[in-house]
Amino acid sequence: MEIGDINQLKTGELRLGIPPMVGMQIAGSISVFRLRYPGVELNIAEFGGLTVQQAVLAGSLDIALTALPVDPELPLNTLR
Repeated sequence: MEIGDINQLKTGELRLGIPPMVGMQIAGSISVFRLRYPGVELNIAEFGGLTVQQAVLAGSLDIALTALPVDPELPLNTLR
């Protein structure tokens, strides 16, 4: 899945990784996502920043939020 693919989602599953304590800060965004994409099952996993990066690389998460810098050598897309 590419970042731009999110706009095309109608049904399916999106596996999101977030660091601890971030959930309350993005609760509003999660609510909006669920209203905008009711056919998409949003599964949220809460792990530390490095763990969510590794989970995206391993394919067990589709997308992750992290405050950690991303190694430019890793095949990860970053949003700023």
